[in-house]
Amino acid sequence: MVSASYDPLELYKLIESVVLKQTEDQYVVAAMWDQYKRVFNAQQGTMSNTQYYEAYRTILEVAESVGCVFANDKTLDYCAQLLHKQLYEALAPADKKIVGENARDRFIAYGLLRTSNKDHDHLKNALSDDYAKDQDNYPTNPQQSLLLMDKYSKHQRL
Repeated sequence: MVSASYDPLELYKLIESVVLKQTEDQYVVAAMWDQYKRVFNAQQGTMSNTQYYEAYRTILEVAESVGCVFANDKTLDYCAQLLHKQLYEALAPADKKIVGENARDRFIAYGLLRTSNKDHDHLKNALSDDYAKDQDNYPTNPQQSLLLMDKYSKHQRL
């Protein structure tokens, strides 16, 4: 039925139910480990930047649907300092929510770049070099990562 309908939302629901069903009869620690492993070991390979962005987003959505979290104490404090010049724990609940989303987006943006193919090695090195010079030019969300990947890919081909 899902295949015949070409409805992406129905396909997503089917995928999510299959993933959740598979994790119900699996040791919870193993299920979480496997999902984190899928995220951290993703590879762009020969996919275009846009295809990889979509594939990576799907991997993340599945991982988050079973409970994976892509922010931690260090990234929360880093983003809290950037946005509010305070530690995360000192923030009001509304600010914590914004900082949490920012930390998640930054983590995923970096992950997308980190797992991209060798076409983006120049970009990765440039961002790392900039940071070493106290210039944080890393993308703050996955969409910015995709834009940088597209820009640098085109720039490298010229």
